[in-house]
Amino acid sequence: MQALILTGGLGTRLRPLTLYTPKPLLPIANLPFLSYPLSSLRKHSVRDVFLCTSESLIPYENFVKAESRKGTRLVCSREFRPLGTAGAIKNAQKHIDSSPFFVMNGDVLTDLDLGSMIRFHKEKESLLTIALIPVKDPSSYGLVRLDSRQRVTQFIEKPSPSNSSNHPTYLINGGIYLLEKEILDRIPKGKPFSTERELFPGALSEKIPFYGFVASPRTYWIDIGTPEKYLQANEDMRRKTKATVRDSQIKIKLAIHASAQISEESVLGDGCAIGANTVVRRCVLLDHVTVGDDCILENCIVGNRVRIGRHSTVKNSKVIGDHSLLTPFSQL
Repeated sequence: MQALILTGGLGTRLRPLTLYTPKPLLPIANLPFLSYPLSSLRKHSVRDVFLCTSESLIPYENFVKAESRKGTRLVCSREFRPLGTAGAIKNAQKHIDSSPFFVMNGDVLTDLDLGSMIRFHKEKESLLTIALIPVKDPSSYGLVRLDSRQRVTQFIEKPSPSNSSNHPTYLINGGIYLLEKEILDRIPKGKPFSTERELFPGALSEKIPFYGFVASPRTYWIDIGTPEKYLQANEDMRRKTKATVRDSQIKIKLAIHASAQISEESVLGDGCAIGANTVVRRCVLLDHVTVGDDCILENCIVGNRVRIGRHSTVKNSKVIGDHSLLTPFSQL
């Protein structure tokens, strides 16, 4: 099987982190985000993966080589003007020779059971299958409704709590799809086209076999596209690995003063140095960050090669871009 990962977004909600690093390569617990979906795909023998991107391919070169050593053939399918999510899929058509094939959003971190989704797709003889995630509050997402056979019947855009309360279950688009190749014939070539606003509604109106695979309530799923969600994903993956910051001190060459306090949900990148009496609570520090003495960092994201002077305080989901310098006694 093959897979496409949609990585063409600009990552504007995570700026300034994404000014130098594409969002799919931002680290989650010190691994590039894309490492997680690629690892999951390999477990299900999906080793041909195409990145649908609008960016320069240069930032991906080392990552492509590293994934090749793990057994994944990673190819970039570049679009030179915005084509939308479905347009990006059509743009990669020349690479696709398997049916069905996966399509994944490039900012969703999940442990969805891909094997069960494949079996469901085949059992239903579906042409298009969408992964659906149960959530308690659907107001930030679009709802998907199914009939008794799990065939998709309706999409509801970001319902208000009063409207969504009429539905016994809250199922949202999980950003993972299985498509048969013939679906590509429904996407115009070289024109902007959206999966959510055009391809899916068209599939409903034409009554093609379009089914919803409902994930287990225990499925982990998060969109990493905002600072708070990015922090949460790092915290979750840190807990999953059960590795403490002190455990990784030698492995990734950390220099943490004995009096510094680093919470276990924090993630520190390679070459970070933390000064005396400094407190770091629920933060992500990328590589080669230097924090002076007597600082407080809380619920923040600090980019590569940032220097934070002594007696500084950074709190409340603040994002500091790469190569920044905070002078002593800074308050953010």
